[in-house]
Amino acid sequence: MNKKPVALASDDVDLLLDASPDALLLVDAGAVIQAANAQADEIFGVPPGALVGRPIHDLVPPTRRAQHQEQMRAYADNPHLRRMGQCLNCMGVRADGSVIPLDIYLRPCVTAGGPATLAAVRDLTDRHRMEEALRTSEERLRQSAVLAKLGSWELDLATDARTYSPELLDLLGLTAPHATSDAFMQDVHPEDRAALQSATSAAMAKGEPYRTRLRLRHADGSWRWLETSAAPSTGADGRAMLRGIVQDVTDRVTAELAAERARAHWEAIVRQSPDFIATLDRQGMILSVNRASRPGLQPADLEGHSVTEFLGEECREQVMAALTAVFDRREITSVDPVREYPDGTKAYFQTQLGPVVEGGQVVAAVASSREVTERRNLEAQIAMTDRLASVGMLAAGVAHEVNSPLAALLCNLDLAAAEVGSLGGNPAALAEHREKLVDAREAARTIRTVVSDLRTFSRAGTQPHEAVELAQALEPALRMAAHQVRQRARLVATLGPTPPVKANPSKLGQVVLNLLLNASQAIPAGCADAHEVRVTTRAQADDVVVEVTDTGAGMTPETLKRLFTPFFTTKPEGEGTGLGLVISQRIVNELGGRLTVESVVGKGSTFRLTLPAAPRRASADAGTVEAEVATAGMPRRARVLVVDDDPLFTRAVARILEPTHEVVAVHSGRSAVELLTGGAQFDVVLCDLAMPGCNGLAVYRAVSERAPAMAQRIVFVSGGVLGAEARDFLESVTNARVAKPFDVGALRAVVASFT
Repeated sequence: MNKKPVALASDDVDLLLDASPDALLLVDAGAVIQAANAQADEIFGVPPGALVGRPIHDLVPPTRRAQHQEQMRAYADNPHLRRMGQCLNCMGVRADGSVIPLDIYLRPCVTAGGPATLAAVRDLTDRHRMEEALRTSEERLRQSAVLAKLGSWELDLATDARTYSPELLDLLGLTAPHATSDAFMQDVHPEDRAALQSATSAAMAKGEPYRTRLRLRHADGSWRWLETSAAPSTGADGRAMLRGIVQDVTDRVTAELAAERARAHWEAIVRQSPDFIATLDRQGMILSVNRASRPGLQPADLEGHSVTEFLGEECREQVMAALTAVFDRREITSVDPVREYPDGTKAYFQTQLGPVVEGGQVVAAVASSREVTERRNLEAQIAMTDRLASVGMLAAGVAHEVNSPLAALLCNLDLAAAEVGSLGGNPAALAEHREKLVDAREAARTIRTVVSDLRTFSRAGTQPHEAVELAQALEPALRMAAHQVRQRARLVATLGPTPPVKANPSKLGQVVLNLLLNASQAIPAGCADAHEVRVTTRAQADDVVVEVTDTGAGMTPETLKRLFTPFFTTKPEGEGTGLGLVISQRIVNELGGRLTVESVVGKGSTFRLTLPAAPRRASADAGTVEAEVATAGMPRRARVLVVDDDPLFTRAVARILEPTHEVVAVHSGRSAVELLTGGAQFDVVLCDLAMPGCNGLAVYRAVSERAPAMAQRIVFVSGGVLGAEARDFLESVTNARVAKPFDVGALRAVVASFT
C-alpha cells in the first residue's frame, strides 16, 4: 500500500467533504481546523462554519486533551493512514458539554497551505443506540456491532478510468481497480445492476449526488454489501468526474436479513399454530390474532373487537381479572373461558395470558388459547364409559353372588314340588302345598331371568361381534325397560322375522335400552293409557331395521340438529348427561350401521336403527351338548365330585343327584386338586369357575398335568360374568359347561352324558 501523502486540490477537498456521509475535518500542522463539512458541525453541535479556525483540541474532552496532544505530536512526527475501527475509544465533546463516542479515520495530505491531516469522524451514538435496541427486540440475533470501513473512488467519465483508495482496494481484496466499467459491472450482483445504473444516470443528468446499496464481489468470491454515496464533479483540468465514498455494511445487512428471516419464521410459526395466539390491550381489545376461531371468519373480523364480546358474563370477569394481573403484576395467568356461538353450540378453551414488555413497560398481553372442546367431550365420554363399566362390574358381581344361592333355591324347589305328591296325608292340603311350591319356583325363575339380563348387559364391553338373532338380543332390553316404560305408556313389541346381524349383542341391547328409556321420558307421566312406545323389527333389502316409536312431545328442527351433540339434553338439570345418544350413535357406527331420527312436534318421534345383515352361513352348527344329552339313554350310577365354595349349593346338588348317583362335595379348589391328583376316581367333576384362592382354571391346569384323563371329565359351572382370561381359557378347551342357576332336569342330563 502506498504510504506517501496524496496531494489534493482545494476544490477537490471541498467536493470530497460535501459528498461524505460522515463528519470530515481538515486540520493543518498547527492542529487548527481549516475546513469542516456540515456533518461535522452537526456532530459537535455548533453553527455552520463555526469549527473553522478552532484548535482541534477544543473538540476533545478536557480529561483527554493532554493525552490527545501527545498523540498529535507523535502523529506529526510519523504521519500515516489510520483507518476506521483502529481507535474505538475516541471521545469528542459537543458545544453543550456532552461527551460522544467517535470513530476517527486519519489520513495525511498536503494542501495549498502545506502538510495537513484529513479526519473522517463518525458519531457512534446512534449506532450504539441501534445496537442496544436490536439486542432488546431480537433475542435470537447476536449483537453485530463491527464498525464499517470507508473507501473512496473516482471515475473519469471521459476515459472510463477508475481510481480506488487503498482502503477500498483493501476492502475488496484487490490489488488494482477494475480496469473498465464493464469489468466493474461484472462484479456487481446481477440483481443490483439495473438499480445502480439507474441511480448513476439520474445523478449525471441532474448533477446531484446519490446514495445506493449494492452487492459487490470480493476477491475471494464472496458478496459484500456496500453503501456508496457519490456525486458528479469536475476535475482540475475540467474533465467530468464521478467521485464517491464507500462504506462496507455487510455485517449490518446480514444482521437485518437475519432478523427479517427470524421474524418471518416466527410469524409463520404463529400463523400455522393450531392454537389461537392474540395480543390484547388492557381493556381486552384484540390487537392482532394469528387466525380466526371459527370457519368462515378471518383474523380481520376479530381484530379491533373486545374479546369479551365473544364470552359469557362469568367468563368476561375471569378474563378481565387475568388481564389486570398481567398488566399490573406481570403475572402469567391461566383461564378456561367458554364461548357460546349463535347456533347454541359451545366451545371450551384453555388460555394462558402473559405480558409483552417493551422499555420496561407492559405494552400488551399475549394470549395463547387452545380449544379443548373435543378433548373435553372425549374425557366426558370416557368417564361415562367408566361409569357404565363400573355398573357392569357391579351387575356381574351381583349375578355371581345371587346365582349360587338361586341355583340351590331352584333345585330344592324342583325337588320339593316333585316329591310333595308322594307324601301321604290330605290330598287337598298336599295340592295346596304343591301349588305354593310351584309359585315359589316360578318366582325364582323370574329372578333367574332378571339376573341373566344383568349378566347380558354387564358383558357389553367384552363380547366380540358375532351373528346375532335380533329378537334374542332385544328381549333383555325389553324386559329391563318394561317397568319404566309402563309408567307412562303401553309397551308394544312387534318383532318381525329378520336375518341375523353381526354385532355385539350386549352393545346392541344397550342401544335399544337407551332408545326405550328416552322414548318413555318424552311422554308425560299420568297418561299411560293414551300413549304408546312401539318396537318393531323388519328386513329391508340387505339390512335389518329396528324402529323405536313414541307418541310423546316430539322435537323441533333446532333440537334435531343438536340431538347427537355431546352434552346436549332436553331433560331437566340432573336427569341427563347428554351423552346417551352420542354413545349409542358411536356403537351403531362401530357395528357398520346408522342411527337416524324423525320427529314431529306434538306427535312423537321415531328412532331408526339400520344394521347390515350378517353373511349367511353355509351350514348349521352341530347340535349342542343339551341336544345330545336329550337323546341319551338311561344313565348308570355315576360317582360325582362337586367343587364349590358355597355349601348351600353343594347340598342342593347332592339332593338332586344322590338318589341315582354317588356324590362327594368339597368346598375349595385345593381340596379338589388333592383328591383328583391323589388317585381318586370320578365319572363327573362339577367345578365352579370362580372360587377364592384356587379357582376352576387352576384346578383344571393342575389336574391336566398329573391326571389328564380326569381333566377331561371336568364340567365347568359359572354363575357370573367371565373375565377375559376365563373366556380365552374356555375357548381353548372342549370341556362341557353349565350356567347357574339351572333346573333339576338340566343338571341330571349333564351328568348322564358322562355315564
